[in-house]
Amino acid sequence: MQRHFCISNEPLRGISRALRRSVTPVVLLCLGFLYASPARAQKLFFVPDNMWVGATAGASGSMLLFNPYLAQDIYWGYYAGAEFLHTNQKYTGLRVQLGYAKRGTRDLPPDEGDGTFSINLDIVEAALLCHLYYPVGSVDLGFDLGPAVGVIAGFRATEQGSGFVASQQERHALTLNSRFSWGLKAGPSVGVHIQNHLIMLSAQGYYGFNNIYRARQTDLFTRSGEVGASVTLSYFFSFLNR
Repeated sequence: MQRHFCISNEPLRGISRALRRSVTPVVLLCLGFLYASPARAQKLFFVPDNMWVGATAGASGSMLLFNPYLAQDIYWGYYAGAEFLHTNQKYTGLRVQLGYAKRGTRDLPPDEGDGTFSINLDIVEAALLCHLYYPVGSVDLGFDLGPAVGVIAGFRATEQGSGFVASQQERHALTLNSRFSWGLKAGPSVGVHIQNHLIMLSAQGYYGFNNIYRARQTDLFTRSGEVGASVTLSYFFSFLNR
C-alpha cells in the first residue's frame, strides 16, 4: 500500500509565501545596520571592523516535503565548505557560506518485501546570512537568517529489492524538474573567541522553495521541496581586526 494521502495545498502555499516575503526585508535590514547606520547609532553600536575567513563541516538530516503527504525516513548527509564573516556593528554582522551539501530522502520499507528507495542530491550552495549576536565575554550567542541558492550537481534515485506496488514504482520513475535550488536558512550559533581565532557551533534549518519534481496540478505531486537541518562546526581566522 502506498503511504500517502491528500491534504490541502493552501497551508503549504501560505507557509511558502510567508517565508519568501520574510527573506528580503530581514537581509536588507541587516545590511542597513551593518553598512549604513546614522551617526548617533554608530556611537552606540559601532565596533572596529572585523573580517573572518574559515572553514566549516558537519552532519545533516533531510527529507522532501510532498503534497500529497508521503511518510519518509530521514536521509542522513553532511555539509562542508568555506565561510566569510564580517562584523562592523555591535550585535550584527554578515555571514557568507559557500559549500557542498548532501541531502535527499528515503522511503519507508514497503508493507511486503525488502525494497529500499532513496533520492540522493549533491548540491553546491551559497548562502547570505544576517548574523545577529550578543557578546558575553569571549562568547558570542548568535542567530543567523537569510537566503540560500544552489545548483543540484547530482541527482540519483536508487531502487533496490522488491515489494513496491505500481503507484510507488510510478513515483520512483520521476525525473528531476530543475537543477536550481533555493530556500531559506535559519538557526542559532555559539562562537568562542581565542585571540585571532573564532570557533563557532551552528544549528541551521533549511526550507526549500523549489520543487524537485514537476509540480503542476495534473502531476503526481504539487509540492516536492527540500526540508532539513544541519549541525556544523566552523573555524575562523581574523585577517582584519582594526
